[in-house]
Amino acid sequence: MKRLISPKAGDAGILTVEEVADPCPRSGEVVVKVEAAGLNFADVLARQGLYPDAPPFPHCMGYEFAGVVSATGNAATAPCAPPAGWEPSASPPPANRG
Repeated sequence: MKRLISPKAGDAGILTVEEVADPCPRSGEVVVKVEAAGLNFADVLARQGLYPDAPPFPHCMGYEFAGVVSATGNAATAPCAPPAGWEPSASPPPANRG
């Protein structure tokens, strides 16, 4: 898979695209095949080193995405609707999203 990495604080010129192995879900996790992703204002601030909740550098860009569940770990089930997501290196979302 490909991912957009911000290796350090800076302008858009510091961004790099990395090719990495497909992730394997752990217990209670799912893997989402991303069909659409967006970079929002929080991503821009994180890239600049100004977003307080950003994961430490280097981090993967794209806090918002949508796609299809492609794999599930033990104790995980795929939702009925395509999931909206969070950036994988950020802290996990709340367990009950209603």
